[in-house]
Amino acid sequence: MKMSISTALFSIAAILLAAAICFIILGLIQKAKEPKAFFTSHAEIEKNIIEIIKQSKRSIAIAMYNLKNLNIADELINAKKGREVLVKVVVDAGMAQEERDRIAKGDKIAEHSALTRLRQNGIEPREIKSASQELDDEYMHHKFAIFDSEILTTGSYNWTYKKGGEGKTYDNIVLIYNPEVIRKYQDEFDRIWKK
Repeated sequence: MKMSISTALFSIAAILLAAAICFIILGLIQKAKEPKAFFTSHAEIEKNIIEIIKQSKRSIAIAMYNLKNLNIADELINAKKGREVLVKVVVDAGMAQEERDRIAKGDKIAEHSALTRLRQNGIEPREIKSASQELDDEYMHHKFAIFDSEILTTGSYNWTYKKGGEGKTYDNIVLIYNPEVIRKYQDEFDRIWKK
């Protein structure tokens, strides 16, 4: 069976068009996987963290020195209860003890804190002792989270609520999609989770 020249040209054009579409799609996918950085605006950082939590389907592993943001805590609870996402949280023992001390003194705000809310909803944060509680030089000062083993957030931002809103401190987070980097952070999380 012989192919006409116009049919052959049409076939070649269709193949080239399909290849071009594939390269465009691959380029968009690659661009979506490039690291993203957010600075200073706590509202913007919080919004991005909450959006990632909402998209998580399997697991969330958090190592956070200071976790006091109620909006983030509520979204973690929604992930656990609504979608059965496995949520693991590691916090600094000194920060957690500070919260318990405030509750013991009758601080009503502390009674409704993020850590308390997590505990009341089946997410039991593990507390890692810092140098202030031990003689060794361990200090749980990490600020990172891993979502579905596909997205890593890290930076200076503690998941806290900033009274008065934005601009109180200079903070940042970076979203990282690199599997090798994520694996190293997962190894670190697993190491401190076992303590």
